Amino acid sequence: MAIDLRTEQILSLKEAAERVPGGRCSATIENWIEIGCFSRANGRVFLESVKLGGRRVTSWEALERFFELIDTREVRDVKDDSEVRGLRPGTA
Repeated sequence: MAIDLRTEQILSLKEAAERVPGGRCSATIENWIEIGCFSRANGRVFLESVKLGGRRVTSWEALERFFELIDTREVRDVKDDSEVRGLRPGTA
């Protein structure tokens, strides 16, 4: 589902980071947008975002959808594609 700018509560990446339980930095939010997180149930999951006035933004509702798609007990940031493909890091 895409972010609906007319009905959703738009957040800067910094604002989104501040709202995530446990606190995150905006770089983590950027990683969730660009790289995604891996979930055993749903594979790679990305946080929805749009560019608005030259800046990347997300929404509170997009964060909710993102967390619904991942099982927080199994989630990990995907930084190395080899982990997703079952290869040892550095052998891809």
